[in-house]
Amino acid sequence: MLFIRRAKEPAKGLLAPPGGFVDGGERAEEAVCREVCEEVGLEISPPQFLGSFPNSYPYLGITYPVLDFFFTADAVNPAAAQALDDVESFCWRDPLREIAVEDLAFPSMRAALQVLRERLTSSSQSNR
Repeated sequence: MLFIRRAKEPAKGLLAPPGGFVDGGERAEEAVCREVCEEVGLEISPPQFLGSFPNSYPYLGITYPVLDFFFTADAVNPAAAQALDDVESFCWRDPLREIAVEDLAFPSMRAALQVLRERLTSSSQSNR
């Protein structure tokens, strides 16, 4: 799984999946494709919905209630990844073994990682 290290507050220095805000008139699936391209320069396969989780986002002294959407997708050319917009660095990690939840930037990301882990574990057990 691809994670970025956030270059700006809030949660500067912590890990997050590539992402951002949905533009007016934009579908969530379009936004995730655009944000992944803007942040790490990757084209992705059509995103598959993982889940949505409430969150709080502090910005300019105001804390906004937000609803974060999470998707999974495959990178068309993973080797092309690069740290771009608002990204200090990036890393590829095994979501089952190499990510500590306390290293993730927001509670919504921790919840999404738990759902992903449950799906991956369930999928690997059913393939046995």
